[in-house]
Amino acid sequence: MMTANLEIRLFGGLELHVDGAALTAFISTKAPALIAYLAVSRRPASRDLLAALFWGEMGDADAKNNLRQTLTSLRKALAPFLEITRDTVALRTDAPAASDIAAFESALRASRRTDGAERITHLQAAVDAYRGDFLEGFLVRDAPEFEEWLLAQRTRYRELALQAFHQLTEDCLAQADYQAAIDAATRLLALDPWREEGHRQLMLGLARTGQYSAAMTQYQRCRALMQEVFAVEPAEETTALYTRIRSAQAGPRHNLPAALTGFVGRTAEIETIRRRLLMPSCRLLTIVGAGGSGKTRLALEVAASLVPVFLNGVWFVSLAAVNPAEPEALVASLATALQMPVAVGNLRHQVIEFLRPREVLLVLDNLEHLLDDIGWFGELLAAAPDVKLLATSRERLNLQAEQVTQLGGLPVPAHDDPAPENYAAVELFVRRGRRVQPDFVLTPHNRAAAVRICSLVGGLPLGIELAAAWVNQFSCQEIADAIAGNLDFLTTTQRDVSPRQRSLRAAFDHSWRLLHPVEQAAFAQLAIFPGSFTRQAAAEIAGVRAPTLAGLVDKSLVRRGEHERYDLHEVMRHFAAEQLRVLPNATEVQKRHALHYLQFLHTQTSRLRSREQIAALTEIAVEIDNVRSAWTEATAQQDAASLYAAAGGLYHFFVLRSWLVEGLELFRLARQALEANVAPADGQRLALAELCTREAKFLFLLSRFDEAEDLLQCALRNLDETTAPENVATARHYLGQVYVSRGDYAAAAALLSSSLELRRAAGDRWGEAVTLLELGALDYYRGDLAGSHARCLAGLALAEQVGDPETIAHLLTALGLITRELGDYAAARHYAERGLRVYEALDSVYGRIQGLLTLGGLAVAQGDSLGAEPAFARALALSQSIGFRSGEADSHYRLGQTATALGQADAAASHLRQAVRIAAAAQETPVLLDALCATARLLALQASPDVAPLIGWLLARPDVGEQRRSELAALPASSEANKTMNLTLHDVADLAINLLDCLSI
Repeated sequence: MMTANLEIRLFGGLELHVDGAALTAFISTKAPALIAYLAVSRRPASRDLLAALFWGEMGDADAKNNLRQTLTSLRKALAPFLEITRDTVALRTDAPAASDIAAFESALRASRRTDGAERITHLQAAVDAYRGDFLEGFLVRDAPEFEEWLLAQRTRYRELALQAFHQLTEDCLAQADYQAAIDAATRLLALDPWREEGHRQLMLGLARTGQYSAAMTQYQRCRALMQEVFAVEPAEETTALYTRIRSAQAGPRHNLPAALTGFVGRTAEIETIRRRLLMPSCRLLTIVGAGGSGKTRLALEVAASLVPVFLNGVWFVSLAAVNPAEPEALVASLATALQMPVAVGNLRHQVIEFLRPREVLLVLDNLEHLLDDIGWFGELLAAAPDVKLLATSRERLNLQAEQVTQLGGLPVPAHDDPAPENYAAVELFVRRGRRVQPDFVLTPHNRAAAVRICSLVGGLPLGIELAAAWVNQFSCQEIADAIAGNLDFLTTTQRDVSPRQRSLRAAFDHSWRLLHPVEQAAFAQLAIFPGSFTRQAAAEIAGVRAPTLAGLVDKSLVRRGEHERYDLHEVMRHFAAEQLRVLPNATEVQKRHALHYLQFLHTQTSRLRSREQIAALTEIAVEIDNVRSAWTEATAQQDAASLYAAAGGLYHFFVLRSWLVEGLELFRLARQALEANVAPADGQRLALAELCTREAKFLFLLSRFDEAEDLLQCALRNLDETTAPENVATARHYLGQVYVSRGDYAAAAALLSSSLELRRAAGDRWGEAVTLLELGALDYYRGDLAGSHARCLAGLALAEQVGDPETIAHLLTALGLITRELGDYAAARHYAERGLRVYEALDSVYGRIQGLLTLGGLAVAQGDSLGAEPAFARALALSQSIGFRSGEADSHYRLGQTATALGQADAAASHLRQAVRIAAAAQETPVLLDALCATARLLALQASPDVAPLIGWLLARPDVGEQRRSELAALPASSEANKTMNLTLHDVADLAINLLDCLSI
């Protein structure tokens, strides 16, 4: 098996290495030369060609004889790498061989497909491979045809190397990697001292690293060489560069104001702006952002880093105080900042002529109020090819040469982020807080409030700095509360702060005054959207057409995001809402917003119960802020018709997302609003019944069964089976679920069977599938596994016809439980894993809990308690995160079960105590019975002397399945059990908790 490696080096000489060892014992120099030829040609060479190439001076027979001897010599040293036939010779393509020319050419090919930093990497690899001329110093005697071939290849590779060095130098200069550019240009000139453009590149690299004397010396060296060899002066371009470098030594290089405070964050923005300004194609770049977003500080930070780059410096022009009504005020400010001599005449022309020969970066700060005076910038850029403009503005300049960087707030952490100090917004708040209170630090007590402050101002640096100035007067919580109550709290009285920067309101008022009245009305009406919105919604609800919306985006008052959606910065929305409140049509805009999004919810209801479920969930999630606002408005207006139409869609969304607590609150408030109407009409009664029904289901999912039953009974009193059969079926279904959880199986069966009949009569396949699932669960709890299996299979078939992923997942999970109890573990795993995959796709926390509990239970049934434990622990954490008490009790029960199996008695007692307590409080009878059986097993195994009454009570329960009954009967203490029903369910729960407490002691 071939393991050796061949390395062929042809630049700077000829070297052959096998596994790092040099090969030198060749019959003649023609042997390695032949290898070199094959490495370059990379194809089989005929014996006739090789004989003529190396022994062309000999007769045919002698030439071929010498070739045979040479091949014999090579075969001894390099047999694994050669493929020699009667007619041809080649290097094997499947052999582990590498050559520097292959690496060189490969790197050059890769460089042609890339640009920027990636191209530099490839070009650097190419020039690194080029260690000297091709076969430099290598001689082959009596082979004129080979010598001719060698010279041609040497010339070709040398030219390729020169081109690579030139391009590498250019790219390094463009990327501001000046030392790398100097190194590349130096190597280029070592290869070709007469390459004048290489001298210019080296001069530029030296100048941009502050080595002006070295740059001018390089020019003199170039000039002497041109005169000595060609008897000419350097090109005009070279002399012009020399003159520019010489002039750059005189006078100041910038007028940038010194920073009074440290700069925080914006690392990515600085790098992006720097990179773009260094590109030859970028002549004008505008940093666009709302007032207070830190445009000026960012521009100054970038400009300071570029001072060495521009030969004639970087010049800052502050335009905030310039009066647009004064003629030529902008041009005059430019001339003043440039410290240029001014004569009588056309000042604009003088500025252009002054800048024409110069390489400068002009930083034009606060241009938004001077946009009518910037049309001549195009003329300036055309006349002065080495001038670049970096502008800051609250809106785009809308010039042909303009490139834009949009600036928003600093990154703000989530309210529960464990390390908020790693975010720029919080870091800025802390740093500015220390300016007024030197010992200010983040603590566990103020951390959340500091994050809230940054969030309330949307990460705007101005808002953060204004807030931080108060930390020596108020606590962070007090500052946050004050901002939430009134943004005018954020004001400073510092005398050296620009009036436009003394408060967020001042920053907004300046932007507001620049708007046309039509834009002012449009911006105010867009405040009706609490979240993002589409262009269509802006038009239909706020009456804002596309051109006006685009103008507001350009003015940094509206943000355009992904997927053609728009939104307002939180601070901008606050001020816009103030303006909306004084508009005469504000109420009408609010009404249109509510109707629009509640109708949107209504159209999603059927999709949420079909194959389009995931798409509908995604669409509602995008609009959820608008949906919440619309629901709240309809609640406030007691709009029964709109609430009724939207209730189904809102309910399904919140359940599928497992947002149970919020869903309960929204439906509770809506129900209470309609209940406040003392004389409701029929439509209102129907809406009220629907709200009661949906609110009850949230209560049921949160294990608040008594409250759920009361609401469902109320709903059924207000419903008529003949006029609202679907509503009646839903209410009876939910009430049946309540009774199942309480253990009242007879009442549950009657309600669920009635619901099934109504749904079948209505042809509601989705409703039929859902009710079959619940009846299957009822059979499961009663111990009728065969009946449960049949119902769930029938329900699954219906759900798959309808295409509702959630119902399919519920039925798959149920079938996983049933087949596990039937002993078909392969089928159980198949069903459970399929169900969990659907839950994951739906991003359903509730579903994940069910899937994890099912798969963990399967592991326990197969004897892998250790493997089941992580699934149960994850289910517990998820249940606690959404307030799902039933899942929490079930998870504790399973963890207690696994801890018992693993011999961890204390952990088992702790989990089972929690399971019994939670299940009893929630009236979750099935889970409570499971936990009590597990408790009896643990106590019996630990030889608890008082466990017999508990075992006896469980054996007397008809709803304890046969398998569980057999397990209880096999326990050591079962012989002493007194089968009595004198104790209530809660009495037994208390007994179990006391016994577990004694066990822990």
